[in-house]
Amino acid sequence: MADEEERTPSVAAGDAMVGEVVERLLDKADASGAALLGEGGLPTEITKAVLERALEAEMSEHLGYERGDLAARLKGSPATGLRPWRCLATATVT
Repeated sequence: MADEEERTPSVAAGDAMVGEVVERLLDKADASGAALLGEGGLPTEITKAVLERALEAEMSEHLGYERGDLAARLKGSPATGLRPWRCLATATVT
């Protein structure tokens, strides 16, 4: 009871949103006949999607640009491996 009184409105709104999302997912799974448990089930697919998005966000943060951002790639940041260079070696043919 004390925990419920201490919760802020934003936390309660977040909980309501999560509940709504869960209900939508379950309704779609029921309508499509998707498995709820086991390999390829709803929890497995949700976990996979969350992990993929988290890893994508982490890589974007690490590299400093979003995936597919051509302007950042052409800029030649150290993370892309592309940078202006010139050959300093000379060759002689005998």
